[in-house]
Amino acid sequence: MRSVAVSFNPFASSVFRKQILAASGLMIAGFLVIHLAGNLLLFRGPEVYNRYAFVMLSHPLIMVLEWLLALVFAGHALLGLKIIADNRKARPVPYVVRSVPQRRGNFSLISMSVTGPAILLFLLIHIFDFRFASLSTVLYEEVVMRDLYSAVVSTYQSPVTVTGYIFAMLLVGLHLHHGFWSAFQSFGFWHERYNRFIELTADFLSLTFVIGFVFIPLWFFLQGIVRS
Repeated sequence: MRSVAVSFNPFASSVFRKQILAASGLMIAGFLVIHLAGNLLLFRGPEVYNRYAFVMLSHPLIMVLEWLLALVFAGHALLGLKIIADNRKARPVPYVVRSVPQRRGNFSLISMSVTGPAILLFLLIHIFDFRFASLSTVLYEEVVMRDLYSAVVSTYQSPVTVTGYIFAMLLVGLHLHHGFWSAFQSFGFWHERYNRFIELTADFLSLTFVIGFVFIPLWFFLQGIVRS
């Protein structure tokens, strides 16, 4: 009897791809928690924030984690685009959606396909503005550090920039909201017994992220108006 070689490719499974997308999305959400906590240090003043930024940009372990996070972001973006393309190829013609889960899934696909690329564009601009841009320096205890605090606060004085930032955060909130409950669905936790709890948790987390990230630039923008 001739033996037949069977190749195992987990990425050939659409379910597995969605689970990887969900797992990477949850990792990114964890990063956003840390990023928001770090941004809140802006309210502690320039020295505290600049010292925090200095550690984040110079510590060897954090630099390794930064590269790993970049791979997670890239993998999440590419896999998301792949899934969107596959779904469109499978259903090139829209169909009539009747049930609530179907309507939600269809709206989720549309919203994720719009918010995902928009967030990616914002992320690239955001990284270029604060990570790789040439900034002035400050001296704390004979240690030269980038004055990221002044750069951030100065950026938040522009109404155009703040408006764009708020719009981007609204997209992030929408993306997180749909991504959160989709992640649980991908891992098989979508059940009538848990659906309401998952939806409320998605509402709370996405709203918390939006309020937190929007409050910071809005606060410094309004502070600039008051002082001028």
